[in-house]
Amino acid sequence: MAAAIELVPSPPDGPLSAGLVAQLLAELAERYPEHAPSPHAPRTFDPPRGAFLVALRAGEPVGCGGFRPLDDAT
Repeated sequence: MAAAIELVPSPPDGPLSAGLVAQLLAELAERYPEHAPSPHAPRTFDPPRGAFLVALRAGEPVGCGGFRPLDDAT
């Protein structure tokens, strides 16, 4: 039986998420070299308007994602 996935809040620059975010940015740069990806300011994901979560399987980070405001109304 596969290990369950646990979602935990973590800032994008935190110890659980920083490696995953770095891997994402490297992959985006490779796939889309004409668009230099850059990370969003980590604090833009702070609650209550945003969130950043890490997926853990057997205690190891295996994925992450977040949402944040685009502007004051969105």
